[in-house]
Amino acid sequence: MGEQSKLGVCCLVVPLKLGVCLLYFYQFIFGFVCIASLLAGDNRLQSGGYNPRVEHWQAWLGQFGILFGLLGFFGCHQEQVTVVKVCNIYLYVKIAVMLLVFAADLGVLAHCEALEGKAEINFSPLLYTVAQKGLCSEVQLSYVIGFLVDFGLHAHWTWAAYDFQRKVKSNPAYLIGFESSEESQMEVGIYDEILGEPSEYLGKPLEKSQEIYGVGYGAVHYAEQPHTSQSHGHH
Repeated sequence: MGEQSKLGVCCLVVPLKLGVCLLYFYQFIFGFVCIASLLAGDNRLQSGGYNPRVEHWQAWLGQFGILFGLLGFFGCHQEQVTVVKVCNIYLYVKIAVMLLVFAADLGVLAHCEALEGKAEINFSPLLYTVAQKGLCSEVQLSYVIGFLVDFGLHAHWTWAAYDFQRKVKSNPAYLIGFESSEESQMEVGIYDEILGEPSEYLGKPLEKSQEIYGVGYGAVHYAEQPHTSQSHGHH
């Protein structure tokens, strides 16, 4: 079997398929980190957490990465489109939760300065600590920058996973050619999503008659037809 058409790259230099496999392996490992964060009650192992109502959302969702990360890794390696599609939905949900937690945390951080010099209230212990140290502005800026970097990476990885799913669904062809060290302009080694792949326009694969009409179709089928017509003639 020849070399498969190149599907593109992830993170500028990593082959797309390898990058998506590594992405799901990361989700698998990060799932254990989320479980450790929940058991230890340590928000430092997760992003966000200034709003008590949503501080554990990402960790609760992240622990399912053990399941979806493992399925996604093998689905990517075996190029199982259905498996990759289901696991990609998990990535979409993670992106949505990241945005919700970020918005909720910003709403809480906006009241940080109001807590400076005041007695502790039952609102957000983490925010109260930041306010008493007079670090509200620094924390707000650091949190926004950190979120943009974190969200940007996850958004790019999620797009790469979707891009891989979309391209593999079109059943990329394998390159057939003679062994040669010279490159030829006649070989299209990179997948072109505009042109697509021939298999998209060929319809269903050819099947044997018995696979379509059942066992016994063919010589036996035609041999029974005269007998059937004769029996009808007697009636």
